[in-house]
Amino acid sequence: MATAKKDVVKQAEALFDKSKSSAAAEKVTSHYQTLLAQRAELEARIAAVREAEVAGVMEQIRQLVDEYDLHDQVQFTRARAIGPRGPGALRGPVGAKYRNPQTGQTWSGRGRAPAWIEGKDRTQFLID
Repeated sequence: MATAKKDVVKQAEALFDKSKSSAAAEKVTSHYQTLLAQRAELEARIAAVREAEVAGVMEQIRQLVDEYDLHDQVQFTRARAIGPRGPGALRGPVGAKYRNPQTGQTWSGRGRAPAWIEGKDRTQFLID
């Protein structure tokens, strides 16, 4: 490991040494690109193997559910294509729902109420 680190340090020093040719820079860049390509290939292989193993595990689970007649206790659903829902889910921006007639300030109705509407009847500030 120490030898590999020394090699990398030497290559980096060669990059900044003006007297040497750009061959060292090309070698480091080439090595870096090679490693990136290997990483992409490895990630693709990992994803493919995981997908195959998950499919096998799901089949085993379905068989066990059938074998022990657990259909009432176990329900299979598909993952949502849309993001998570519920109180912690991120919501997109919405248009203004309320307007202050004196200043023109608006509020969507989400989050903390601004001072100009707090404690007042909100129907008078509704935007048509």
